Amino acid sequence: MSTLKSEPETPKRAAKAVPAPTASPEKQAQTPVRHSIFDESYAPVGAELRKAWTRFNPKRK
Repeated sequence: MSTLKSEPETPKRAAKAVPAPTASPEKQAQTPVRHSIFDESYAPVGAELRKAWTRFNPKRK
């Protein structure tokens, strides 16, 4: 009978994980500062005057 060594099959040096190029962008886009919910950057003009919809009363029927 031959003797088998039971060593784990792990490499001596683990490979370093390389981050994906899209994982950490170099420069993040700057969004405009929103001072109020009534700013044009938050929603279209007149959106606060429209009636909100729910799943029971959808926009379209």
